[in-house]
Amino acid sequence: MALVVFFIILGAIHFVQVSVGSNINFTRVNQSSEINNKRAQNAIDGDLFSFSKTEIGLNESWWGTFEAPTRVVWIFIGVGQGHYSVFVGDNVTYQQSALCASVQTPSGSDITYSNSSCKNIVKGNTMTVRRIGNGSLVLYEITPVGCPQNCKDGCINGPCKECIREHYGPMCNKKCIQVCTDNTCDIEKGECLKENIVVAVIFGICVLVIIACGVGFFIKRRAKFIKLFKLNARPSDDDEIVVTYSRSERYVERPNTGIDTRAPAQVPTSPTSNCPVEYVHMIDGQNSPKLSPDELIKYLEKRQNEESLLQDLARLPGWMMGRCFEAEREENKAKNRSSTLLPYDRNRVVLQPMAGIDNTGDYINASYIAGHGREKAYILTFGPFSTDTKLDFWRMVWQTNSTCIVMLTALREGEKKKCLQYWPEESEECGPFFILIRNTETFEDYVIRHILLRKREETRRLTQFQLTTWGENKRRRKIDSLLRLRCHVNSVTYSDKAPTIIHSGPGISRIGTYISIDILLQKGSENGVIDIIDTIVKLRSQRAYLLNTRKEHQFLFSALKAGFSHDSRDDERDEKDEKDDESIEEIYVNEHSKADVYYEDGEEVVLWMNTVGPYHNRQETYSYFSLPFCAGPKESIGHYHETLGEALQGTELEFSGLDIDFKGEVKKTEYCTVELNEEKYQAFVYAVKNHYWYQMYIDDLPIWGIVGEISENGDDYYVWTHKKFDIGYNGKQIVDVNLTSEAKKKLTAGAKISFSYEVHFTASKIKFDKRFDKYLDPNFFQHRIHWFSIFNSFMMVIFLVGLVSMILMRTLRKDYARYSKEEDLDDMEKDLGDEYGWKQVHGDVFRPASNSLLFSSLVGTGYHIAVVSLCVIVFSILGDLYTERGSLLSTAIFVYAATSPVNGYFGGSLYARMGGKVWIKQMMVGAFMLPVAVCGTAFFINFIAIYYHASRAIPFGTMVAVTCICIFVILPLTLVGTVLGRNLAGQPNYPCRVNAVPRPIPEKKWFMEPAVIIFLGGILPFGSIFIEMYFIFTSFWAYKIYYVYGFMLLVFVILTIVTVCVTIVCTYFLLNAEDYRWQWTSFSAAASTAGYVYLYSFYYFFFKTKMYGFFQTTFYFGYMALFSLALGIMCGTFGYIGTSYFVRKIYSTVKID
Repeated sequence: MALVVFFIILGAIHFVQVSVGSNINFTRVNQSSEINNKRAQNAIDGDLFSFSKTEIGLNESWWGTFEAPTRVVWIFIGVGQGHYSVFVGDNVTYQQSALCASVQTPSGSDITYSNSSCKNIVKGNTMTVRRIGNGSLVLYEITPVGCPQNCKDGCINGPCKECIREHYGPMCNKKCIQVCTDNTCDIEKGECLKENIVVAVIFGICVLVIIACGVGFFIKRRAKFIKLFKLNARPSDDDEIVVTYSRSERYVERPNTGIDTRAPAQVPTSPTSNCPVEYVHMIDGQNSPKLSPDELIKYLEKRQNEESLLQDLARLPGWMMGRCFEAEREENKAKNRSSTLLPYDRNRVVLQPMAGIDNTGDYINASYIAGHGREKAYILTFGPFSTDTKLDFWRMVWQTNSTCIVMLTALREGEKKKCLQYWPEESEECGPFFILIRNTETFEDYVIRHILLRKREETRRLTQFQLTTWGENKRRRKIDSLLRLRCHVNSVTYSDKAPTIIHSGPGISRIGTYISIDILLQKGSENGVIDIIDTIVKLRSQRAYLLNTRKEHQFLFSALKAGFSHDSRDDERDEKDEKDDESIEEIYVNEHSKADVYYEDGEEVVLWMNTVGPYHNRQETYSYFSLPFCAGPKESIGHYHETLGEALQGTELEFSGLDIDFKGEVKKTEYCTVELNEEKYQAFVYAVKNHYWYQMYIDDLPIWGIVGEISENGDDYYVWTHKKFDIGYNGKQIVDVNLTSEAKKKLTAGAKISFSYEVHFTASKIKFDKRFDKYLDPNFFQHRIHWFSIFNSFMMVIFLVGLVSMILMRTLRKDYARYSKEEDLDDMEKDLGDEYGWKQVHGDVFRPASNSLLFSSLVGTGYHIAVVSLCVIVFSILGDLYTERGSLLSTAIFVYAATSPVNGYFGGSLYARMGGKVWIKQMMVGAFMLPVAVCGTAFFINFIAIYYHASRAIPFGTMVAVTCICIFVILPLTLVGTVLGRNLAGQPNYPCRVNAVPRPIPEKKWFMEPAVIIFLGGILPFGSIFIEMYFIFTSFWAYKIYYVYGFMLLVFVILTIVTVCVTIVCTYFLLNAEDYRWQWTSFSAAASTAGYVYLYSFYYFFFKTKMYGFFQTTFYFGYMALFSLALGIMCGTFGYIGTSYFVRKIYSTVKID
């Protein structure tokens, strides 16, 4: 009976409900100039897709009547196009004093939803919605919320300002804990504020002291770290040399190109122009180290020397001198791939007019760069990115007589298109030029193309070097390939006086690195003296922002050491730097990790189309182009290669074909047209009927849109044909993406539908690492009811631990005393009828569990699942795995495979202690038990997905990959763990001998039967997690992103403690009834928690979702069964572990004859 009372008490204290307001129900609704008497009800039916609508008239209205006069706090309202006012009064009223809120649909939008706090204290029995001006009133949904009855003077903007006597809380729904002399209490805590002010002051002082100590300790220990990463500071006045230039007008004599070249150059109105003009700050060269190659290598071996040199370089400004007025002319802006990386006027390459070419101007974004001993040794330029820039590029090659082109990029690196292919596969004409590829040589890291360039009767020979593996290599490999490429280039151009043309993609970082390495290595070999700072200063005086980052400088140092030592390997400290320097093997200059992508101005931004599917069935998704949508005209960049987690989750990214460039505005542009035959028409109609939505990605940020909508009368169907993208950027990173669907088109069989898009870029203050925050819902996950559920569960833990301690300490103490007294009596004095209790089964309590092979395999798997769950939770807390597609599932699979020895160790050792002989069979069962269940269910659902042509169908390659992981990773590691477990912990060490003949089990009361204990054992563990289950279910099955893994870790700990405590109590009562079958009972009692979770999933499916269809239903209940199975095995293992320790402890302290 004690167990039953224990369950009842704990169940009663668990549920906590927090009121956040009181919804007001309408008793009657109506509207002016009704089209349909029932249509007014659509505004309060809870369906965001249905709506109430009036005829087109002047100041149309909708009104609803409350049961009684009520004060309104705020309203949730969704309206169509137009301006609306909401009034609350005793009757239908439009007085300004009764105005609650005003809502206006933004320009270009067809619908808006708003949470609006009432502007005034409004009270009445009627709410009126009025559309201002001509037009029909369209009201999708309206939900008013009123003040609770315990509010004293209303609750404007949400919470109550003051409560009536003896109440507190945001909605005054709680009784005061401690009432002050005026019968009131603090509205937040429920305590008398005056009586607690001393405690609050003391607590505040303690917190401030702790914070101050922590800050001081951090500053003391991390001063050097902070110093290294300070922003570039201006040098002191003593170290500055200021050079000024006059603003005199420039006149340049140029041949007639159709542009007024006699006009004065445009002078920026502010010194903050994209190309700064007036001043230069340089560091005094007296402190710049001038070293020989050997001295440089030794100098950089010391960390403090390298850091000092890095700091000196960091103080250099990004620009040195010069104007960029020609680059900033309006007619030349289209030829720049960046608004900041512009050539100075004084050393830019000026194109000469050429017969056979239309007047396109004399401008190209290219600069002459001086080398070692040569004025015009290099030409720094961008790779061509359009037909016009391609022609200008070949004009520059011809007029500068260049014979060598160095291309430091592949045409495409990852998802980014770096450069237009400006050479032919065999031959082609480009303006007045004929270009022929003579032959191509392919090396490990670069390609050499020998080109013939002909203009009229003159033919020239060119050599193009293309570095093809930069984006794929790590830093050490980059240096090796760059040095090999440089040697090959110099062997071709050593006697050539024409400049070498060097370009990459949209940036100049690689070019600046290559040129500086070439100059410094030449200086070191010919002059024997190297001055890094002086070289960089001279380079920046010829082109702004060359070698402008810390990582570029570190790369330069490593390359110089490798170049001067003539060794492709670096010393041990550089290898350590590669690991410690912010993963520099992944990030160099313009090459950033997937989680930290940078764009140059004009660089391609890829729009990926993912999936489309019904709104209410989140997992029922199909390829975006399974609907008759069409792609844009841009050349395909190939198929996106999904990760293992993405493939298993049904991610199916396809290129949209839309042309989007970073910071490039795109006005409304039609990109394709679809003619609706009967099949395409029916496909769109079905999608609109079922509220299909689709998902897209830009820079790994998800965007969602609706396919279309149904007309008011339900007879016509419309599809949205225009996509408006608003992209926010911070520096060179994309931090925000929004989609607005516009221009709905009626679906008609045989009609033609044109799809269009536009793009707008806007500067944003959102930081890159915070850009995913907009997708999170703190109001949902960090709601007070979530906090209260955690607090409530902790209270349960404390109560349970106390109860278990009390039961065991007091009851066991009595048992020990009784047994000790019986031991002092002679055999004739003992009353055999009084011999009862858990001591009587000491000879059978350690008898191996029935079917020990299955039992030990389950326990080993439970250990495995617990370790994987804990690791994934910790990784999610530390690494924000929820921000990347499929990363959580990929991490879980990797951790499961890597921790397989845990399964083998604990399962194998337990099986050995139970006397098992077929340990290989046990090892196979333990290794494949859960994977087979998961794969079997997944493959069954996969057949259904294939039948439905859903994107959830797992590709064959992914199946093979998972199978290989099971066979070649999980199985061998489980074998290793089993061998270790059998040899290190496989010897039985029970405190009592096991009888040869099992003891009969006496009859007992019905509530002591194992079946009843198992049934009741899972109630309290489920009660400790069922609120968290709601949040987890909503994240997976609905449209929320679960990110509060700190909560999950707390719930994990709570579940473990509660499960252990409950099973210990259950086992004590079972043993006290002289039933020694505790192993399976303790495991099953704890595992029954999963049964309650699975039952809860039925409630969630039928009452919390609107899922429908055979595929979605099978998917839901299939994977919920797998989740419940894994949870049950883990909880069962927790129960067995705690009970096993308890049983050993009590029998090891009793004297057994």
